[in-house]
Amino acid sequence: MVASLSVSSKPPRQVVMALSLIGADFLLSLAQMAKTVSAPWMPAFAAVFALIFAFWIFGLYRRLNWLRWFTVGSAAIGILFLPFAWPLVLANVSPPLMIFKYALFDFGALLLCLPQAHAWYSRLGDT
Repeated sequence: MVASLSVSSKPPRQVVMALSLIGADFLLSLAQMAKTVSAPWMPAFAAVFALIFAFWIFGLYRRLNWLRWFTVGSAAIGILFLPFAWPLVLANVSPPLMIFKYALFDFGALLLCLPQAHAWYSRLGDT
């Protein structure tokens, strides 16, 4: 009889923090959208947006490695385009809020690049 030496399928602390930071950014985006856009189609759009965000977080939790790299790539693209988007940010929303949202998402994506997250997403140690 062979005993299974499976590693717990619970995510490491770094992944939990990353999902929390990215989820907080998504919630702030929904709140910001609800506050700034006053259109009759807004509730339906917000519901679809929330559903997409929920599936994104759930996909990251389900160890979809391609989604992890998509998230990291999205953060990198956001950082690269920030100088071009900054005038639009200044015209429409509070700069401290946008900087805070960028920090939430970018630090979350950075945590997904740590070795502990890599081991969990590549299922190293699982049998």
